[in-house]
Amino acid sequence: MDAQFFRSGLEADGYLEVVDRTFDAGTVIGDHGHDYDVRLLVVQGSLTLGCNGTSRTFRTGEVLELDRNIPHTERYDADVATTMIVGRRY
Repeated sequence: MDAQFFRSGLEADGYLEVVDRTFDAGTVIGDHGHDYDVRLLVVQGSLTLGCNGTSRTFRTGEVLELDRNIPHTERYDADVATTMIVGRRY
């Protein structure tokens, strides 16, 4: 997906806070939640999201959507830093 198209879609859907995030290779974030909805585009690397006893890996070019207050874990690509465009809707 084109990054500029993704960014314009975020704004149109009410994701008014948009940040570029990069996580070092191998980063693991334990169980947590957010007080906002998340929609993100993986620009480089990958992210494995664990939620409700299952996991799914999102790779470069894929979009993840997660509702607020959903407990989850995050595991980032072991070999390269993972960069994402992250939209937050409060």
